[in-house]
Amino acid sequence: MNVLRRLAKPRRLIILFLYCATATAIGITWYRQHLRAALFDAVQRSDLTAVRELLNRGAPTDNRHGYHPFEDAIYNRRVKIALALLQAGGAGGDMGAYLCESVRYGEPEVTEELLRRGESARTQCGGWTALMLAAGWPEETRLLLSHGADIHAVVAAPGHFHGETALTRAVNERNAASLGLLLDHGAEVNVIFGDRFRWTPLSLAAFHGDIEIATTLLGHGAKLNVRDKEGLTALTEARRGWKSYHRKGCDKIYALLKQSGATE
Repeated sequence: MNVLRRLAKPRRLIILFLYCATATAIGITWYRQHLRAALFDAVQRSDLTAVRELLNRGAPTDNRHGYHPFEDAIYNRRVKIALALLQAGGAGGDMGAYLCESVRYGEPEVTEELLRRGESARTQCGGWTALMLAAGWPEETRLLLSHGADIHAVVAAPGHFHGETALTRAVNERNAASLGLLLDHGAEVNVIFGDRFRWTPLSLAAFHGDIEIATTLLGHGAKLNVRDKEGLTALTEARRGWKSYHRKGCDKIYALLKQSGATE
């Protein structure tokens, strides 16, 4: 009996230890889940103070149901929240996708932080490059160019956007500042793009009636009389926009092109 009692005591200690260890593990798991849920709620409320406090308390930033708090912050343009998560090392997920969203929506602070942390300025964004998506935002364009973005990359997929570059996107976005940056870095001014029309950037500017864009392109050597798939020149596009569609600015571009020696 004494032997059995001696054996029973260690067994009770082992059972007690296992019970305590299990209870502790459950408690830690519950606490982490509580912090994670609180962090997601704080991000969605845009409560920067709460987000920082929870991060300092060790709130997990891994995904919940396949979603990261950083995704919510960047997609909803909560810039300070996104930066707090990045600086705490709590972004998680696909950083390349976050860079694409940041440049798409024009959030240079987030873009700069992502680039500083090593994300590539040549990131692909579903067939486009980050630089193409940034073409409507001069500060985003400048940041990507300064980090080695490929200025000559083109959309390879066939269709309406085939052959598009960052420069054609800047023209389409009608952003003269981004266009100037791209041209100053050596972007091709006479690129042919689009399976449907086979336009040049100058033809697109004439179509839009954007005199500032057209003037910038001409100042960087845009060819006047390149014909598109239908045999039309930029001058023809300007005339049609002016006479047929009454687009604002097309008359000024027509006059500018005519004065520069363009023909139909």
